[in-house]
Amino acid sequence: MNNDVMKRMIELAIQIQQIPAPTFQEQKRAEFVQELFLAEKLNDVCIDDTGNVFARLSGKGEGKPLIV
Repeated sequence: MNNDVMKRMIELAIQIQQIPAPTFQEQKRAEFVQELFLAEKLNDVCIDDTGNVFARLSGKGEGKPLIV
């Protein structure tokens, strides 16, 4: 992974961690991540009933799907 990508990942992790999120009150963090996914034009972006943020990045049909 190149340094620019790693630097961006660390910056985003810091931004997410700076959003106050007491236990069971992580909605603002989820909304932040949702907006990031939308800005990246990912597909099927949503937040489920428990606050997990999901999105789909379409591939080229090669290999197996990856879920993170």
